[in-house]
Amino acid sequence: VILFPVMRDTFDSLSCEEVFELNAVCDEWQQEAIEAQEAELAERKRKMAAEMFWFVFNRRQQGDWD
Repeated sequence: VILFPVMRDTFDSLSCEEVFELNAVCDEWQQEAIEAQEAELAERKRKMAAEMFWFVFNRRQQGDWD
């Protein structure tokens, strides 16, 4: 609870240039997090497609789906 007033006071004491730089860093971190989430989602989709391929392949090999 004490952290918020300290952060606010610290943020208020920053110069405009420092605020700009801090915002740029935060934007960069946010973009990196978005890219990481997108990469994880793409990998999960790739794995699901591969699993579905092998499921169908195996069913066809067993003669279940001709």
